[in-house]
Amino acid sequence: MVTVFLSFMSTKFYKQDLLDLDNSLYGSIVARFTMGFFSDILLFIAFTFTTYSKGICLFFTNTLMIPFFAACFLGEKIKKVDIVAILLSFVGMLLII
Repeated sequence: MVTVFLSFMSTKFYKQDLLDLDNSLYGSIVARFTMGFFSDILLFIAFTFTTYSKGICLFFTNTLMIPFFAACFLGEKIKKVDIVAILLSFVGMLLII
């Protein structure tokens, strides 16, 4: 609630509209909204087939895949620290399951 109030006050003070977007951004915003919506829907569908802890763990494994996608699509190098952090996170998720 505080964030909403501060955003409202900043728009009034600076006389700017935070939702004034360039027309070229609407397609990517709609795509992001659609993907987020379907990921949430599929999460709740997964709850009918498995336990909540397993469903949540599977849902949040997407952050473990980001360095690999960044290496494939953006050409970024994966550091040793990233690999160690991914392995530790994976072990932590296995402990939850």
